[in-house]
Formats: sequence, structure tokens, C-alpha cells
Amino acid sequence: MTYNAQNGKLQIDPIEANGAARYFLHAIKCIKLQAGLPLTPYKNNDKLSQPDIAMHDILQGAAVIGIDLGASSGREIDSSNS
Repeated sequence: MTYNAQNGKLQIDPIEANGAARYFLHAIKCIKLQAGLPLTPYKNNDKLSQPDIAMHDILQGAAVIGIDLGASSGREIDSSNS
């Protein structure tokens, strides 16, 4: 990943972006494991827990740099194979 100061753009190599996405998804899996949450997608009508907020922040951080992890909530992610 490089930042081009002349045009103010961040340039991400597709291989690096894929690697970053895998790290983000693995972090979400670790949060689920630590919190005793299902690794497969699940619904929960309770208010957001600390693990939910942490997973949301990971998803938002990825989105900021242009990586779409395919979900708006960690509850929607299937972490069973990551």
C-alpha cells in the first residue's frame, strides 16, 4: 500500500488488499470465539454488545480503505472457514 502525495490517493495492491481482508476476517473470528458467539451468521435482537461494536469497527475500518467484507455487521459474517 502506498500513498501518493501528489494526487492525494492511497494505492492498494490487490494482493495486499486480499491479505488485509483475511486479517480483518480472522480478527472477527477471534472476537466471536472469545465472546462465545456462533461462527456462522446469526440473528440477535439484543442491543449491541462490546464484541458487536468491535466487529462493526473492524468492518468500518476496512470500508474506509476501500475493502468491502460483504457485511454491515459481524453477525452476518460466516467465520467458520476464516
